[in-house]
Amino acid sequence: MYQQIKREQTDMIKSEPSSLSWEVVQRLDSLKKVQKSFEELGNDNGNLSNLLAIMAAYRSGDLVWDENTVTYWAHGRMVAGPKKMVMKEFLALSQKDGPYGVWVEGMDAYKPQPMYLFLHMRSIFSSHATHEFTVSIRNPTTWRTNTLQHTMALSVMEDTGATAMKILQGDRRFLEALSGAPLPTYGSTTVSTAGGVVVVDNVVLQVNLFHDDQPMLPRWIEVRACINREPPNARPAGARLSGVWLHHMLYCLSLPDNTNAMYVGNDLSEMLANLPPCNPALARPPPTDPKIL
Repeated sequence: MYQQIKREQTDMIKSEPSSLSWEVVQRLDSLKKVQKSFEELGNDNGNLSNLLAIMAAYRSGDLVWDENTVTYWAHGRMVAGPKKMVMKEFLALSQKDGPYGVWVEGMDAYKPQPMYLFLHMRSIFSSHATHEFTVSIRNPTTWRTNTLQHTMALSVMEDTGATAMKILQGDRRFLEALSGAPLPTYGSTTVSTAGGVVVVDNVVLQVNLFHDDQPMLPRWIEVRACINREPPNARPAGARLSGVWLHHMLYCLSLPDNTNAMYVGNDLSEMLANLPPCNPALARPPPTDPKIL
């Protein structure tokens, strides 16, 4: 296995100019997989010209990999950067020159990012401590005119192993029809799954927790989400995933009470004061200390 990985790395390096850094070589390998997906499936979100221009810029040395900055591209040319990523700037560019044909290079990692994607039973088994919650999503392009009638409520698997939220192609089509505008896209990339590397399209969503038939948080959060690139009418692969935004925004607690429940809130002291009592005597396997029993 090690020798195979070593050969793949050597072949990857030899396929590109010798002056390029290892990070750029890996990024080009990822972009070549995206290019292949564009050619096989079409529906490139207007980004083929951006993809080819970015690859040429890397190979010429005009563009280098910097994890702290991004570059903005529209219809085959760089329009801004390198600079810090600012979501408002991207959304403004998407409204001005997009939403198709807009790409933010550097927003994704230079190599495939980890993503929990595989076919599985939809049942949520408590013995596996798997959680599911409902998220409300809307289109950032039309947020000024969005109402509850322009939002979608989706059940997602709570997965901190996913570097981005994941929705399905059908979700994207429905939300775009609901809002009357395409979702902002910022390119395509590859993600690493248990079944291998998968090519995905990247979009930006506004999300909120959905509770008691309404959005729960006082403000909507802009997050990046990925969508599997699949042939038309193909059955969706894997489940919808939450990504890490919930854990970035709120406290998420669990208890050693054998319920595998997760408690979510924004006030840690209040949460600790109101958590249900935990009885160690009910632990599985049972405690061995007679003082506990």
